[in-house]
Amino acid sequence: MAPLSDLITGTVLYNKLCEDVLSGKADRTFTEYRILFFLANVEGGRARIHALAESLILNTSTVSDAVKALESAGFIEKDREENDLKAIWAIITKAGREEFVRCSDALLEGTNEYWNSVGAAIREKYFTYGVMLTHTWKHPLQAAHQLPKPVFYSFISKWHLSSYVSWFKSTYNLSLIDVRILMLLLEREEAITCGDIAYLLRVSNSAVSSSLRRLSRIKKYIARDSATSNRETKNRLTDEGAERIREIRNRFILFNMEQFGMSSEEFENMLLATFTHERKNYMQKIFGSDFTKNH
Repeated sequence: MAPLSDLITGTVLYNKLCEDVLSGKADRTFTEYRILFFLANVEGGRARIHALAESLILNTSTVSDAVKALESAGFIEKDREENDLKAIWAIITKAGREEFVRCSDALLEGTNEYWNSVGAAIREKYFTYGVMLTHTWKHPLQAAHQLPKPVFYSFISKWHLSSYVSWFKSTYNLSLIDVRILMLLLEREEAITCGDIAYLLRVSNSAVSSSLRRLSRIKKYIARDSATSNRETKNRLTDEGAERIREIRNRFILFNMEQFGMSSEEFENMLLATFTHERKNYMQKIFGSDFTKNH
């Protein structure tokens, strides 16, 4: 079975790396950086708050809070249309463009070890697939293609992750962690403890436990086997859960095919190219020597 669980987990971990780099090296949130990225690369350097939220796949309140923080720092100015006072525009300032460059340099430096660990051949494949995703953008950011590839990829990777997180929620009322757990159980074809799930997905035990309760008690997608002496409860898919996650998995493949403009065969080849039999080696280098301990 194609490693879609690995695809999602790798995307999540990479974006977490970017968040940590921006927070630690540039003292900016990923949301603030994405707003600066968009405004620095869109024609005119300006966009309506609503358009920003729609383009970045964020809710309006999240964008408004980030814009307010950037405005306080002098990186963005707000403007209103005379004919529509409700339409608030965010305009990047000269200082904002300088801040965008500073953050991009930090991101470039902070992700360098990651890309070196991946290796040149796979790295270029990721960058190529990142460019392919831009074909589905509603707002062209032509200048972005001139940026260093890791900087551009960081933006498009987060956009792509947000797009299918939104899709999981709107279509199935499932969170990202819900889908990741269900996908993992389907692909491993065995019952797994909460601790092992948390380990494999690189999330906290509490987050996994909360999701498992919801998936078992409300959704009825997971059955929890009673623990024997000194053994932790194991979790497995119910028939209903297996049917639903297979449906989600098939539609997720179609979703990605549409996003990338690929055929089913091309998407399968993309997975094989980016998750080769050597993938454990570089995943271990990037995320720790014990990353694939239980794989």
